[in-house]
Amino acid sequence: MDEFLKQFGRLVGASRYRRISEKLYIEGDRIYKVAGIDFKTTWYPVYYTLACAEEKLTINDIALEVGFTHITVKNVLKELEQKELVFININPEDRRSKLVCLSDNGIALLDRLVPIWKEYSKALDSIYNNKHQEIIEIFESIEYEIDKMPIIDRMTIASNKNNKVESL
Repeated sequence: MDEFLKQFGRLVGASRYRRISEKLYIEGDRIYKVAGIDFKTTWYPVYYTLACAEEKLTINDIALEVGFTHITVKNVLKELEQKELVFININPEDRRSKLVCLSDNGIALLDRLVPIWKEYSKALDSIYNNKHQEIIEIFESIEYEIDKMPIIDRMTIASNKNNKVESL
């Protein structure tokens, strides 16, 4: 499979990023399970944002902070609320929005999570520092460039409808 994908060069970038991302999520979930902590890697950005917040945040605040869609944040918060790690209340200043903060359980869980995050970060450093020191900057640059001008806008698509797939 890898050899098949390699022949497409840069066109498989998203597939490769996704595979790496999935591996990191699987590894993260495994780490929490081994540590006996009921926590999902997908919760981290939202949970960490709430842990760092000095006040209650709206769902939109969180979405902007972590770069997720409103619905993604809402779904993560629903799971965190089911685990009693967050409180979600109606915003008295705007009844259409909700205010979110960590619950007492969510705050208490931090004592167990922070050491794991530090160790996980060290483990990732050992991967990145092995020829991949600038990987995060590369991802940031790719994301910035796509946001600045989507890929489709960078392409010149021939009007010839008889385009055939050729070897790359």
